[in-house]
Amino acid sequence: MFRHPGHAQDILDFLRFLETWALPSQSKGTAAPVRSLVLIGHSCSAHMLASIFLDSDHVTPSLCPPPQLLKAVKGIVMSEGIYDIGLLLKTFPKYADWFIEDAFGVRDDYAPFDVSKYASRTTTGRDPISWLVLHSKADTLIDIPQSQKMYDRLIELSRGQTEGRILHDFGSLKDEHDDILRGDEYVALIKEFVGHVHGCTTPQDAASLP
Repeated sequence: MFRHPGHAQDILDFLRFLETWALPSQSKGTAAPVRSLVLIGHSCSAHMLASIFLDSDHVTPSLCPPPQLLKAVKGIVMSEGIYDIGLLLKTFPKYADWFIEDAFGVRDDYAPFDVSKYASRTTTGRDPISWLVLHSKADTLIDIPQSQKMYDRLIELSRGQTEGRILHDFGSLKDEHDDILRGDEYVALIKEFVGHVHGCTTPQDAASLP
């Protein structure tokens, strides 16, 4: 059975690969360093990205990203995410048989995998990564308390130094769990965030959004 952290490890391995990948126009063996990445995690992959870029070493030490990768990631978008599995199962108990037990094993307590309790990987008091947490009002598969809890944790980790880096939008998206990916509004929110990360635009501060 392929279980956590195997899926997240695949993502981390790919991101490490980008550090060594040379474009066809580059000389053989002279890969250009990746200097700026904005990552998107939807649903379960939001949990995977949080497991990598927040400190999960006490549970899954294999997910620790190398320093150059941590430096290269400038922004992370997480939409319709699963963060607190225990809370998820209280609301949707059938999910245990559907996919949780296959991914994490049969357990009495899934608290070790609650990424909304993880610490920052930085020790300077300021996480250089900008975060955008998205959730649709019409999502019937994952409820807003998941995203609210993750957003609250990111705010807590920022120690009051958000500086427009911890953003959320729980009001603009109005389609089902996966249907948001087909809509123009999702693309517009991502585009705005990427522009913000690269200093091109200034989205509303998280505290002022619905």
